[in-house]
Formats: sequence, C-alpha cells, structure tokens
Amino acid sequence: MPGHFEGLRDRLLRGGVAPRHVSRYLTELTEHLEDLIAEEERRGLDHETAERSALMRLGDTDSLAKTMIMRKEFLSWSHRAPWAVFFLGPLAALVAITFAILVSFAVIIAFLGSGLARVPMFVPAWFRGLYAATITFDLFLLPLMLGWAISFLGVRQKMKPLWPVVGLVVIAIFCGLQNYELQWSPAPNGLDGFGVSWPFVPHGSRITVATSCRALLNLGLTVPVYLLWRWRRPHAE
Repeated sequence: MPGHFEGLRDRLLRGGVAPRHVSRYLTELTEHLEDLIAEEERRGLDHETAERSALMRLGDTDSLAKTMIMRKEFLSWSHRAPWAVFFLGPLAALVAITFAILVSFAVIIAFLGSGLARVPMFVPAWFRGLYAATITFDLFLLPLMLGWAISFLGVRQKMKPLWPVVGLVVIAIFCGLQNYELQWSPAPNGLDGFGVSWPFVPHGSRITVATSCRALLNLGLTVPVYLLWRWRRPHAE
C-alpha cells in the first residue's frame, strides 16, 4: 500500500470500518490518485509537484476517513455490536460445540452400542479413548483456540480492549468451570450415564480447585497474549 494512505488505513480501522471495505477503498483511492497524477503531469508538472497537487485535489485524511466512517453499512459487526461479537458469539459457539459433543456421544451409543434406552448402556471398546481425547480438546485446546481467534479479531480491528477481554474472560470461565460427567458401570464397557454441567446453572457442579486452576490457566494463556499482541502490532507497523 502506498505510504500516502497508511494513516488513513489506521484511521478507518479505528473508526470501525471493516477491513475488506478498507482494502477496497484504499485500492480505489490509489487508482484515482494515479489518474490525478497522470493528469497533472500532462499539464506539464514534474512528478513530485504533480503528486502534491493530486493529493490536495484528493482531500486530506480526515475528509477521506469521514466519507467511510459515517456510512454504517461499511462498519464491521465488531464495532456495530461488540457485545454480540465478543460476548454472545463465543458463548453461543461454546454452547453449540458442547451440545454437538453430547449428541455425537449419544449417536455412538445409539447406533454402535446397546442403545440409549437400557442401563447400563454398552459402548464400543474404543469409546473410552474417544471420550478422553474429545474432552481434552474441549476443556484445554478449544478455549485457547477461541481466545486467540478473539485476540486476532480485536487486534486486526484495532478494538479498544474492553470487549475482547470480556470475550476472553467468558471463554476462560465457561471452559474452565465446565465439568463433563461420565458414569461408568461395573460391567465392562458399561455406561450408566453422561452429561455436562457448570456451577452457574441450577443443580450444577461445584467449583473445585481443579476447575478454578483450569479457568485461571485459560486466562493466563489468552489475556496476556492479546495484550502483548495489541501492544506490539502498532510497533511492528
């Protein structure tokens, strides 16, 4: 991108314009600037003078930025409704993923095991390993992946830190305090029941040292990364 519009790019992103609209707008401005420079050179000006004249005709950074920022259709959803993107969005995604995991367990028991109607429910021999791998991903890897995705979005959109940090806290608490309950039967590969709970739902699980440490670990591996990334991004640019 030409250096002429570097400040404009930063101004547009901070003003909430979606990156795709910023890129398209700057491309159009660059093409228009080149046309204006060519027009000034045809009038007999040297390139440097023609460039200065073309920039004056194009307008200053404030006027060019206001043209986009004042139009709501160009604003990103993270600026239009940050509460939806950084709070409800991660929460809905986590609920959906948890529901999908429970449904997948139920499908395996129904079609590859003894069915859901009888207790104990008998499961394939490999179900225990699948369960351990799935829960490990859901409780330990998923919060980091979602947290880093929120961090990337917040830094890319040049958001103020409030809402991205809110999103990171929601993910850390939701996944950290989440407790999967699998009740194995004394019978080989027998299962008496399975489910998931949180301390903040009626009749939910209790907050334990393990779940508290897991929530703090999620926070420690996401919030500092976001803040450091946010601090380093302007220096890198």
